[in-house]
Amino acid sequence: MIEESFDPDTDCRLEKVSLDDVSDHIFWTYSKCKPRDMQNLGYISRTSHTLPVSIKLQPEFILQAKLGAGVSSPTTDSGRRHRRTFRSQSSEGGTLEFDISQSLELLNSASESSTTGAVLWQVSPLFAEWVLAPKSVFYNLFVGGNVNVIELGAGTSGVLASAFSLFMFLSQSGLYVATDQEHLLPLLRKNVKRNLGSVRQTIEQITHASDPPLYNSLTMQEDLRTLPTKSLHRKQRQTPARQQQPQCPQIEVLELDWERARSSTAYIRSVLYPNTDETDEFDIVIACDTVYNDFLVPPFVETLNTVASNRTHILIAMQMRSHEVQEEFLTEALSNDLNVWYVLPEHLSDSMKEGFAIYYIRKNINT
Repeated sequence: MIEESFDPDTDCRLEKVSLDDVSDHIFWTYSKCKPRDMQNLGYISRTSHTLPVSIKLQPEFILQAKLGAGVSSPTTDSGRRHRRTFRSQSSEGGTLEFDISQSLELLNSASESSTTGAVLWQVSPLFAEWVLAPKSVFYNLFVGGNVNVIELGAGTSGVLASAFSLFMFLSQSGLYVATDQEHLLPLLRKNVKRNLGSVRQTIEQITHASDPPLYNSLTMQEDLRTLPTKSLHRKQRQTPARQQQPQCPQIEVLELDWERARSSTAYIRSVLYPNTDETDEFDIVIACDTVYNDFLVPPFVETLNTVASNRTHILIAMQMRSHEVQEEFLTEALSNDLNVWYVLPEHLSDSMKEGFAIYYIRKNINT
């Protein structure tokens, strides 16, 4: 659970957006942060079945990860261990290397189901790399352990689930639920499962652990085709044998249909917390490049309100394509008891300062 120390109203890196100034805000963002070449609307490639993705880890992240894991330098003559060599050893940072499978068949099909999630869109790796930087606005929301995250519209790439699992592996705790429509889940599950191996290798390099921590999952078994009914639920894990093992993160891939937000969310909670009415809140809701179609704006905002509690931090990253759709989203959110703040572009990475927008959203607890 995240400590309540993040105050968007006093954070100078954020600017609050009100219903009265949405139009002015949109005009300003498109004037100052005008998108560069649309780059095929934002997809990285629609001709490659597999894409390599590299996410840079800054030296400060490596240092903090080592300190958090208790890694220290060789024993001194006095028998004491010290950590003073970390900064020089971590001066070059590190990299997460992923291989992302895409479904070109689905992308080019005439299916009535959504096909946009069949390929990787550029905002996801850029957003992941930015958040993983210790000086980023939202970095501290993810550290500290036992953080519950749900991602909306994850598509098939699983980049965010794989990248942000690094926080959870290092703390050996937490929950990450990647969601999308049912027909996208098999490839999403495949990508996440494969790239968690890269995350574990990175942890091994950082901490020098010969046996990096594993993860629990009830929806990523090899033979799973539908959502489970008799899998290793969190309640079933509370056995003496499991309690004797080190705590490890839980990573899930589940269906969430925005047009059935309430029933989908209820089902997700029943899978995560079977046989009990007591459920944990989601600490963080993430959505990348989910604001692109005006038809989907109302159900998307309803979904945000459904999955979030009054304490939930909602992070929305988008590529700036249509000022009309972006304005409609902000208006819809602000009209439905959500408070919105805009991350000022000078606090984004260089790759995101033009053509991208990131919003921080909280439920309005005063209504």
